[in-house]
This record gives sequence, structure tokens and C-alpha cells, in this order.
Amino acid sequence: MKIWGDNDGRQVTAGASARRGIYTTGRVVEEVDYSLPCGRSYVKVPAQAGYTIDVFRYITYRDGSRTTEKWTWTYSAGPEVRRVGACYPGGGGEDDDDDGGGNIELRAGDTSGMRQIIMGS
Repeated sequence: MKIWGDNDGRQVTAGASARRGIYTTGRVVEEVDYSLPCGRSYVKVPAQAGYTIDVFRYITYRDGSRTTEKWTWTYSAGPEVRRVGACYPGGGGEDDDDDGGGNIELRAGDTSGMRQIIMGS
């Protein structure tokens, strides 16, 4: 048997529909980068849109009859990943007015092992 199942005289081709239901999460994951100055950042990985498509397998049999198989696939949206410079309480940087606005809290990130930053208010 071949990967497309085109043995026994069958001819098999594939196709896909246009993307539909395209969406983004608007979520941003921030990773601390100690080599960047406080307040600086850059996009490491752009956000990935989620969408749904239909995938088809067209089969033509030896006798000329045809069959179409269809599967629907949904791909989840991915967040933007941004590298941000570390800011330290009382350590200067762009927020140097000692009102506590430069404080950050580090916590364990998602399953990819990234660290997320939650900016203090």
C-alpha cells in the first residue's frame, strides 16, 4: 500500500478549501531578556492566526468511478511572543520616579517553559 492509497489502479489527489473563521487571540506572552534595557522589547514570534479548512482526498477508481473524502481541520491561534528588558524595583530605568510603577512580578509561564511578566499597576 502506498501513502495515498493509490494501489489497485486508483488515482488519488488531494485538495484544500480556503481558510475560514480566521481569528487571533490578541494574547501576548512576554519573556524576560536580561540583555535588553528596562522598557525595551521586540517581537520574537509574531502572532499566528487560527482558522478552519476542509481537506479533500479525490479518488478515481480503475472502473472510472470517483469518490471524495473530506476532513475538517481547525488550527488554534498562537500568541505573539515578545522579549522584554528586565526592570528592577528601585533600580532605575525608564520608570525612575519610585512610585512602584516599575515593579514586575515573575511567575512560571505556560507549558513551553517561557516566563511571563505581569506589569505592576
